[in-house]
Amino acid sequence: MPVRAWGLLIPLLLIFVGPICGQEQRQQEPAHFWTEAEEKEYQACLPHSIEVWKSQTAGENSCLVEEEHRRWLRNHPKLAGKEEMKGVMHDCLKQNTGKINGTWQEFRVAFDGCMAKAYGLPAHKN
Repeated sequence: MPVRAWGLLIPLLLIFVGPICGQEQRQQEPAHFWTEAEEKEYQACLPHSIEVWKSQTAGENSCLVEEEHRRWLRNHPKLAGKEEMKGVMHDCLKQNTGKINGTWQEFRVAFDGCMAKAYGLPAHKN
């Protein structure tokens, strides 16, 4: 995804993902959902993201969304060159705000479903 597109996607996602790094959920870091390489990418993202967003929480949220996006595309390599339908993603996240702001498991399921819709994949049952 081009850097310019990230500039548009991340603020939109932060609106919905904002509370996900709350104290309650912070005890359940996403690391147990990620590979060691994904965790290293997330950690490498933090210093720059925190500086850009001027807030620890916003920086962490930004890196979380970025890593989940990369993870999803790695798991769907045939779609990596396809353009994401931003409006579909926005609508899906809006419809799933509760899950997006829920537990890490709920976030993962909702985010994966929204990514599938945004890339034109058929809906899957959860």
